[in-house]
Amino acid sequence: MESCSVLIVGGGPAGLTIARWIGKGAVVVHQDAEIGLPVRTSGGSWKRHIDALGIPASLYQVINTLRFATDDEERLFDFERETAVVLDITGTYRYLAAQAESAGAEIRCRQKFVSIDMETASHVISTIEDGDRTYQVKSEVVIDASGYWRAVMSHIDKGVYDRHGIGSEYEYEDLSPRSDIATLLVGGRYTNPGYGWVFPTNKKTVRVGVGHARPDTLLSPKISLEKLIHSDYLQSIDVVTGECVSKHGGVIPNWGPCTQFGRGRIIGVGDSVGQALPTVGEGIRYCIEVGNYVGALLVDCVRSDDNPEAVTANYTKWWNKRYRRSFNASQWLNEKISAYTNDDWNRGLHRLARVKPDDFARMVQADISPSVALRIAIANRDLPGKILQVLLGH
Repeated sequence: MESCSVLIVGGGPAGLTIARWIGKGAVVVHQDAEIGLPVRTSGGSWKRHIDALGIPASLYQVINTLRFATDDEERLFDFERETAVVLDITGTYRYLAAQAESAGAEIRCRQKFVSIDMETASHVISTIEDGDRTYQVKSEVVIDASGYWRAVMSHIDKGVYDRHGIGSEYEYEDLSPRSDIATLLVGGRYTNPGYGWVFPTNKKTVRVGVGHARPDTLLSPKISLEKLIHSDYLQSIDVVTGECVSKHGGVIPNWGPCTQFGRGRIIGVGDSVGQALPTVGEGIRYCIEVGNYVGALLVDCVRSDDNPEAVTANYTKWWNKRYRRSFNASQWLNEKISAYTNDDWNRGLHRLARVKPDDFARMVQADISPSVALRIAIANRDLPGKILQVLLGH
């Protein structure tokens, strides 16, 4: 039987960030053949957050303008301070992996978590599958950073988490005149119910995708994406594509943060406990931030041989204070807009014409200060009462 201080299940941004903090004594088991591939997310985020997390500028494309469009209407938001970015997913994950390995952590690809075999007051014994063989690992703590599939948390939390987004994305050579404008497409022929996106990258490629929410619809995002690609929509917004270089697909939780982030010596982080913003499915920056917070707590815990339940309690309290209310509002909005028709979205776009671009960006981030909420409410006094309550509740 092997042993380590912290066994981390999943080599995504949350798990790799924690591995960097732990360094020697951390073992990451990752089911895929390599870190960062296949790509399972579009990589949209916000520059001020990504810069604060230390991600190099070479790993993202800056988005100065966001087009928000339906079949009939569109609004262009030219950002000033709240600039968006599209991350190089593979490059970002491998950057985090390199940091973890430099700190002394061990990363094992093609390794699948199977089960928790024993959990005691002092350790956890897990079974890992490596090709045709299995082996056991004894660790002081197990981190579930496996994403939507909740490989470890499903053993201790039997709740029903069936609301999720499923997406399909094709990446093309980008021959467009502009590489700093992204598009979000809602309602209408190609994406309703759900949304589509056109995101340029820093690799001279453009990602075109469609996502649908389950269980709201059983529509295939791949079929919807094919309809979008074979229409004249991309041409109408001056997006010129070359050869298709890769195809991606992914699943993201839309159930909101779980009430339980761990138990005993098992701790869940990132998508495994619903820490992806429900409205737009943004998760990477939350994963890295949570990884930093939990990683710092675990360093002290492991060094002093403390009970990791105190880590879970501290981490849960921090998350609830920092994000729970905004995520709850985002969850409510996600469920509401999933039923929007094209006419509903058209009315929404008319209202957004009164909103400043940077205020709109804060709305998308679910990061609304009282002053921003008040400006939006004053400019949109005809908003439904519940939405005003949600805004002002921040």
